[in-house]
Amino acid sequence: MSYIKAKTIKRACGLLMVAFIWSSCSNSTESSNVVSTLQEGIAAKDLSSLTPVLDESLSAVDVSKASKLYMDYIDAIDRSDLKEEWEAKSYKYDKYTMPIKVRYFGPDKNDRSLIISLHGGGSTTKEANDQQWRNQIRLYNNMKNAVYVAPRAAVDAWNMWHQSHVDTLLEKIIRSYILFDGVDVNKVYITGYSAGGDGVYQLAPRFADRLAAADMNAGHPNEVTPIGLRNLPFALFMGANDAAYHRNDIARNWKIALDSLRAKDPNGYEHLVEVVPGKGHWMDHKDSLALDWMVQFKRNINPNRVVWVQDDVKHHASYWLSTDIKQSKAGNIADVVKKGNTFIVKENTFPVLHINYTPSMIDPSKPIVVEVDGKKTEYQAKFTLRNIVRTADIKHDYSLIYAGSIQIK
Repeated sequence: MSYIKAKTIKRACGLLMVAFIWSSCSNSTESSNVVSTLQEGIAAKDLSSLTPVLDESLSAVDVSKASKLYMDYIDAIDRSDLKEEWEAKSYKYDKYTMPIKVRYFGPDKNDRSLIISLHGGGSTTKEANDQQWRNQIRLYNNMKNAVYVAPRAAVDAWNMWHQSHVDTLLEKIIRSYILFDGVDVNKVYITGYSAGGDGVYQLAPRFADRLAAADMNAGHPNEVTPIGLRNLPFALFMGANDAAYHRNDIARNWKIALDSLRAKDPNGYEHLVEVVPGKGHWMDHKDSLALDWMVQFKRNINPNRVVWVQDDVKHHASYWLSTDIKQSKAGNIADVVKKGNTFIVKENTFPVLHINYTPSMIDPSKPIVVEVDGKKTEYQAKFTLRNIVRTADIKHDYSLIYAGSIQIK
């Protein structure tokens, strides 16, 4: 769990637990009163006042109002927590420190792209990794209206971009540049070279719902497969002669796999794979073409199908699916298709899986249908502040707030 999410979840945890007991005997409260209570609680800096209204039904209009109010509340806390690190260009979590180098492209200070670029190196000396970091900030120049950020890995290890602290620190970087530097939340990208490419293979599926696209260069995927990239455009560049650890052969196999996934699912698995003839581990900047391809995309915030594979670095949610992270394990997979008000569970190995929804995703006047193994179950749509708080605390992202939830049984 990230530092950012942990602070907010801890803040709301007691509130939700008490409300669970209280809600069983509470009287109905009008939807508009829920919003007023939230507004008053935030103004008084006392969220315990929300306890009586967490499970009251909200109208679609009031869902929007409540989500905006609560997100503004989270934004204010994150601004306070992150400003010093953003100004220092150095982020901390637990025993880990991740300094960054930053370049700006274009004069426009609004609606910028954020491109996070991971350096190579790995299990070598600090000096060697420092040099790779310095190289990375100079690696690409073909960007427009963008903030280009090169983090320095917090550890000197072969899997320096795989470890769980990386997710937390990257979340802090992303949040701070959205809050302080005019970055468009739907135009966040990740790229990496060599060991940084290893990291992109790992991080892209984990961050699929936060990113607009990803670009992997000259890396190795280890245990990761392309399955979790259904809604994230993915570029892969590899030198045809880059035979160390069979990187070139693996890249060719990924192209075959992505082509096959795309053919079976034409609305997903957008990709660009180039195995560059005559090039080894260094591709003489041929890989820079991937950036032009990558930045044409904006984040898909409401996909009609979610394919989520839980990594060994576990996440609470992916798009409109979520889980009890303590009960999930690496390799759990969920594949759910949305058609109007119907959710078809094609596959699920999570012990606990929630389908989350919000008014813009469905027709609230009609039942929600969940189909599992051919059996259909109908649910009446219900929107509550409890679900808004829960999902906002997970992602700190307005577009990933959901006011309704159904647990798959």
